[in-house]
Amino acid sequence: MFEGMSSAEFDAWLSALPSATYVAGSSDERVDRAELQAFRELRVLERELSRLETVQRIESTHNGELQDGMNRRRAAAEVEIDQLRKFLTSAGWDI
Repeated sequence: MFEGMSSAEFDAWLSALPSATYVAGSSDERVDRAELQAFRELRVLERELSRLETVQRIESTHNGELQDGMNRRRAAAEVEIDQLRKFLTSAGWDI
């Protein structure tokens, strides 16, 4: 699969960014890229969830509206994390 790729194409393949210039040549490649993107997204969401939990602990004595907003953002992140974990687990990733 990597034979004949330029270094720029390999970087684009490895980054698995939707806007990358490399176009997957097979359905297997598209699946691989989707899994890589999902894994990156999962890690970003996990860091965001951790950040939100920290902010919420720091701000716990403040405004109830702020707490409600943080709770909604945390719940949305948790739902997305759960979906990404299920996707990657079904694809054989050990998460």
